[in-house]
Formats: sequence, C-alpha cells, structure tokens
Amino acid sequence: MINLNLLIFPFDLDKAKDFAVKAKAMNLRVIGASSEITNTQYGLLDDFIHLPFITDPTFNDSFHASLEKHQITHIYAPHAGVWIHIKCLQSDNPDQYKYHLCTPAPFEADWQEYTASYDWANKASEDKLAERLTDKKFAREKLNLSQYAGLHKQFTSIPGQCDDKKLLSLAAITRILPKGDIVEIGVLYGRSAYALGWLAEKYSIGSVICIDPWQLEEMEDQSEKATILNARSVEIDSKKVFKVFIANAVLLNNIGYIRKPSVDAIDSYNSAKKDGYLESEYLNSLPVSGGISLLHVDGSHKYEEVWKDVKTWEPHIISGGWLLLDDYVWSFGSGPQQVGDELLTTGIFDIAFCLGDTLFLRKK
Repeated sequence: MINLNLLIFPFDLDKAKDFAVKAKAMNLRVIGASSEITNTQYGLLDDFIHLPFITDPTFNDSFHASLEKHQITHIYAPHAGVWIHIKCLQSDNPDQYKYHLCTPAPFEADWQEYTASYDWANKASEDKLAERLTDKKFAREKLNLSQYAGLHKQFTSIPGQCDDKKLLSLAAITRILPKGDIVEIGVLYGRSAYALGWLAEKYSIGSVICIDPWQLEEMEDQSEKATILNARSVEIDSKKVFKVFIANAVLLNNIGYIRKPSVDAIDSYNSAKKDGYLESEYLNSLPVSGGISLLHVDGSHKYEEVWKDVKTWEPHIISGGWLLLDDYVWSFGSGPQQVGDELLTTGIFDIAFCLGDTLFLRKK
C-alpha cells in the first residue's frame, strides 16, 4: 500500500483548511506548513512545519529537507506565488522534486469555482418557462448574467439537496408570482429558502416564512419505505442545523421563521397576519400579508403528514399562487405523489406540471 503524505503550504489560508478537511476525510496524512506562523493546534494536521518565505535564500534547502523528512508525495499550494515557485523548482529539478503538485494554479482554481455558476446563469438567461406559463407582458424581467451567477454561487455554498434544476424552476416561477408571502415547510439548512428569499427580494414579491421545528424529537419519520433515512436521523444534531440555517438567513432581509411543526405553526402565522408582521429571533421583523403567493411543501414525506401540511396551508394560497410539492418523484416512498395525484383531481388548480422531482400547481 502506497502512503500518501500531503503537504499544504501555506496553511494559514482559508482554502488550505478546507482542503485539509477533505484530505483527512480521505484518510490522508496531512502536514501543514507556514512562513507566517511557527506552530498550530489544528486537529486536522498530523504534523506542522515552519518554512522560510519563498523569497528567503534558505527556502529551497529548507523545503527540500522537509520533503525528505516527511516523505511528501503531494503538495497543495493555494497561494499563487508559492505555487509558481514550487512548480518552477520541480520543472528545473524533476529528479530531485518528484512530488505531485495539485493543479490547477490558484487563480485558475478560483475561476473554476465560478464556471459552474456562470454555466447555470446562461441556462437561466435562456430559460423560457415563465413565458410558457403566462403572457410575456405579465412576466417580470430576467435578471442579468452576473446576478444569476451570484445567486447560484451562494445557493451551492449552502448544504442541501435542492439541485440546479430546482433552482432554475424557482428562478422562472418567481418571475410570474403574485405579490404575497412565500412559505416553505421543511427548511433544514435553508438552501431553497435562501434562493426564494433572494429572488423574492429582487422582484419585490414579499416575505419568506420558513416553517420547521428544528427539533429532532418533533421530526416525523419520512415513510415506512424510507427506513434507511429514519435510522440515520439519530445522527442529526438539529441545533447545529438550525444554527447553519440562521447563518444563511441573516444574509437577506426578508426571511423569517416559525420554529414549530407545520400544523402548529399556522396559529403563529394567523397571529402574524393579524399583527401585520412576524418576529423571528436573530432576524428582521417582517411584514406579513396573510396571503400566500407560493407554498413549498418539503416536510415529512409520509402520506398523512403531507396531507396535513397541504390541508393546513393551501387555503391561504391566493388566486394565481403556486403550490410546490417537493419529491413528487421520490425513490424512498410515494407519499408526496399520492397527495399530488389527489390534488390534481380537486379542480382548484388550473396549471400542473412536474419539473425534476417537484410537482408545480397553480391555484385558479
């Protein structure tokens, strides 16, 4: 078995620490190095070395000695100057420096982190869904390429399972939403809530109200078919999940929350409707219209629980508003699909379509 020993230099950059986390997850031996600091207490590292600055005449000798001592096989250098110097050392002395230098170069690596966002932005700019769902003159203007790219970049930085296709549909549907409240049931870290909040702010639609207990003991299991998901739920620290949600929500001024199960949260929503605003700890006081423009249902996927969510909140959807039923197509059960199929027979929706795993329904 080949031992892989990774040197991260300089270690005192944010990208270095992120890389170390991934390297340790792969069970690599990680050695950190810096010219700024002389020691570190980071638990991520197996060892730490101090190296002179690359401009120091003694750097090359110290660097080579460290490689030999720690039997370095790979180097990650997130600083452009350091990367170039190490690359030149290897090019000039290939027999002496046989390590693998992680590529691409730092500036190119920075750009590559944004290429996926700009690729998605191009798709959003070309998307015609909003125009197909309404007369073109009633659809809000598309955002510019940089705005879409910025949305996607922040969206993907938030943990969650809401994917690019779902984001594309949210970007389209918010162009034709009536003004009103946006309510999301089942929030977790807030990935889709952030997207809805960002888009709602750009289009002046209304406040985003997140409904989630963020309490493990109050979370309903997903379904009998989702045994593997239910079994792993004990590993979820809901307090940490809530903290991540708040850290994302505070980036916007139009997100609030009700930290209760869906059927209990309706009383708090009605109270906020009467007062005209919703108070959420850590976040801004938000105006509440009392009419829901978009309801995104993504709580427990048990048939009975999905129906509870829908029956409790659907009456508040205004004419022309939308109900989004997440995981209508789902590998672990059929609860959302059963509810969705029954909703299709009610006659209260005039447009229905499925994109990705989500059923979209517009109220007459």
